[in-house]
Amino acid sequence: MRSLYILLFGFFFFAKTSFAINIDPKLEALNTQLKTEKDKYKRIKVYQNLLLLNKSDTLDLLKYKQKIEAYAQEFDSLHWTAEASYLYGRAILNKTHNDSVKKLYQKCLDIGRQIKNDTLIAKGNFGIGFIYFKQDKFDLCDTYINKALSKMQAYDQSRLKAEILNLKAVSAYKQGDIVGFAKYEYESQMSISKIGWEVHEIKINNNFAATYVNQGNYAAALDRLFKALELCEKNGTINAIPILHNIGRLFVTQQNYKSAIKYYKKVLRVAKKDDTKSIMFAKIDLGNVYNIINKPEKAKVEFDYVYTLAKKLNNIDYLTMSSINLAIINFKLGDSSYKNYYDLAKKHVNSLKNIHFKSNTYHLLGKFYFLKKAYNKSINNLRQALRLCYEVNDYSKVNIVLEDLSQSYEKTGNYKKAFHYSQNYIEINDSLKKASFIADMATKSLEYDFNKEKQVLENKVLSEQIKSEQKLKQHKIITYFILAILIFILGIVFYVYKLYRKKRVLSLRLIAQKKQLAHLNGTKDKIFSVIGHDLRTPLSLLSFLTNLVNADDINLKDIKKSFVSINTLTNGLQTSLENLFHWGQSQMNGNNISIADVNVLDVFQKIKPVLEIQLKNKLITLECNIHPKCYVKSDSNQLQIVLRNILSNAIKFSPKNSTITLSCKILDQGNQITIADQGIGMDDVTKTTIFNSEANTSKNGTEGETGTGLGLMLCKEFVEKNKGKIWAESELNQGTKIHVILPAA
Repeated sequence: MRSLYILLFGFFFFAKTSFAINIDPKLEALNTQLKTEKDKYKRIKVYQNLLLLNKSDTLDLLKYKQKIEAYAQEFDSLHWTAEASYLYGRAILNKTHNDSVKKLYQKCLDIGRQIKNDTLIAKGNFGIGFIYFKQDKFDLCDTYINKALSKMQAYDQSRLKAEILNLKAVSAYKQGDIVGFAKYEYESQMSISKIGWEVHEIKINNNFAATYVNQGNYAAALDRLFKALELCEKNGTINAIPILHNIGRLFVTQQNYKSAIKYYKKVLRVAKKDDTKSIMFAKIDLGNVYNIINKPEKAKVEFDYVYTLAKKLNNIDYLTMSSINLAIINFKLGDSSYKNYYDLAKKHVNSLKNIHFKSNTYHLLGKFYFLKKAYNKSINNLRQALRLCYEVNDYSKVNIVLEDLSQSYEKTGNYKKAFHYSQNYIEINDSLKKASFIADMATKSLEYDFNKEKQVLENKVLSEQIKSEQKLKQHKIITYFILAILIFILGIVFYVYKLYRKKRVLSLRLIAQKKQLAHLNGTKDKIFSVIGHDLRTPLSLLSFLTNLVNADDINLKDIKKSFVSINTLTNGLQTSLENLFHWGQSQMNGNNISIADVNVLDVFQKIKPVLEIQLKNKLITLECNIHPKCYVKSDSNQLQIVLRNILSNAIKFSPKNSTITLSCKILDQGNQITIADQGIGMDDVTKTTIFNSEANTSKNGTEGETGTGLGLMLCKEFVEKNKGKIWAESELNQGTKIHVILPAA
């Protein structure tokens, strides 16, 4: 039983929400929002959240407060000034002197009274009450807490009200009012039953667990702690270290040391490197467990770790605690270094500010002297520990110290004192049992009332939920009815649209057929025009000559001269007929393209004989500058038609004794074939129409040569079908260049 005092002195109690929360990602998100947010009202909210999170250093926290105050001054808002003081006070509560924080809460309270704001008044009173709670001035604490609660009567569901009630509950517990503790904790829980607040629910479960431990109801305490742990894990952002630590301590009280070690080690795994207090606390308790189960070497390792870390951090509380534990362990192991540790603990014990650390150190010093058989010194230190335990009304610890005092007096032979402290131990033990029983009954009664009230609330919520579901059902029926009507309307619209689309398709088909028919009629008219105009002239000339010959009315010289004209006309007629044939075939979609690697020079050699008579009649020189290895990807027959037509046109519009040049150039986009003449050239209007089937008209050549106007139009069509490009460069009386680009082979 004596060993348990070491473990139970620091069972975590939460008077207000003080859990460490893993909000680094949230902090980062708020800082990011601060960089991008331009709206001043939203920036104030971000600064308030940063103070509430309390994850920045003190200088940053002060900067956030000053920013809010600057905005408050700009917008002439005393409310924001008060909020800044309250939130900053909460943030630095454990980082600075109580008087400085009290001034901040007083400022919030004064502004609240000035602007008649009940919430600010409640916050100010709550903050000041908490300062007095920290100073163990419970009467003053209760005075301010009651003032804060009087301003929160209108609020059924409020997190602030829940916090105030929780502080009142813990204050009642510190004053030995277990019934009051349970009453106010249940009221605190009811204050967030609708709105929910997992952090506060965890805190309440933990505080109830602490009372159950002091009542000896360990099963109920464990149940509360595991509920708190489940909420921590469900939330995912709340640090469960305090709960894990308390579970470990509870297992120690039940002498389940294996489970206790498991949870202490879990604390060490979960704790971050910079959370040195949690680490040292867990190490101290782990060392005590190893000491209880008679593994002093392992205990020494844990205490050594705390001693080294506390010395590095200059943390006197943990340095003193680890020193006295190391003194006891080393004395048991026969290690003379225990003296140094003892001296250090003795040196610092009076300067400890934490009463729990101080009373525990005096108790351990008493045990140390008992081991050394210095019983009078043991009694002196145990009496100091007893005084401190009475000071904070911690009767569960008083009981343990009384038992140790009785044994020390017995060793000195002072049996009267030993009996006195033994009787005190028995009386307090009985008193604790009676108080525990009464508190247990009161707690169960309050829990029953709470559950009853909770059931009423749940029934009310269920009733509202049923009504809501009925309304939802009605809304669904109406929605389905409207949906059915909409589907019916959509069906009609779809049917009408389908009819329209069918009609539209038929209409488009008729338009397409009409265009095709018009195109065919145009083709027919073109053919008849060629036959009726371009073919009639040479045939009329032939008929006239045959009539002259039959009438013996012409001499041989005139016949020869006439045959030159006939030859020119028949050559033109042959070209016209061939173009007409190919064009008509193209328009009727009767020609197929066969793309292959074609040698341009070979194509030229095939068409050259056809052009010889035209060249000879006009004494024109045709120069071919095509490289033998110039290949293009094209249909060979169509390329012949293209080149023959372009060259024929060049001859037609070139004067006698001129030169026509045929060349081929290799470019990135393909091979470029160019036919250049020295003919009459073209104006800009003619250049834009020579390849146009709609605007194209035939003109006579330099010697009166005629044509159908189909040649260049046919060239354009064939070049484009072979994935090529054709264009003209020309100026009037400056000759013409026709360029054709086709893909290189």
